[in-house]
Amino acid sequence: MIKTILFFLVPFCLGVLGGVWAQAFLLPNLASNSAFQNFQFIKDWNAKIQVISPVQEIVIRENEGLERLVKRADKVVAGLESVSGNVVIHGSAFVYTSDGLAVALSTLVPQGFQVKLYIAGSELPLGAKVLKRDAKNNLVLLKVETVGLETTGISEENAVSLGERLLLAGKTFEKDGFVPFVNQGVIQGIYSDRIQTNIREVLNVQGSPVFDIEGKLLGLALLDQNNKVKTIPVTALRAFLGL
Repeated sequence: MIKTILFFLVPFCLGVLGGVWAQAFLLPNLASNSAFQNFQFIKDWNAKIQVISPVQEIVIRENEGLERLVKRADKVVAGLESVSGNVVIHGSAFVYTSDGLAVALSTLVPQGFQVKLYIAGSELPLGAKVLKRDAKNNLVLLKVETVGLETTGISEENAVSLGERLLLAGKTFEKDGFVPFVNQGVIQGIYSDRIQTNIREVLNVQGSPVFDIEGKLLGLALLDQNNKVKTIPVTALRAFLGL
């Protein structure tokens, strides 16, 4: 009985070991030798090989992504000061180009006022001159004499959607100068003359840039009668800038 079992078991074990040896050593060596590349059993073996590439997954926490967006936004948001005699107006502006173009609300820069921009990285405020004004859409294009400024893109019209998350970033004036502030929310409504958000704000947000989650400009902020933030639509901004 034992001899019969061994008679069948030994060849079986030898066959298994031979198969393992062939798969692990013989076939890989034959497949790497150009002399055996055209043999059908080598082609069949190569076709069965699956190459598994390592996949690296990077998970960015929501708060970390928001912090990066805030730091990026701070570099393209300027504090704005308009002065005429004893009248002083404060607000925010958006740094549009690296060579000193900025966009602000026309109501923050009345005719005849002297304008200064407080830009991140500049030790002193920069005098600005008005290049273009659109009173109907409440926009003004300013120019300061500097280069190397940080910038960001402007969102496309068809990229704006209901429920989209957004970031409000501005500069408010305190006794020691301009201080950055942020708020976040979503788009509640999209209209021909404005983008309505769910953000409520008590600070002076006039002209503060509003960004999408990718850091692109969606519009400049205004407050409605309920202290909710709305923006001049991106369509008006793009048309004003000739985009």
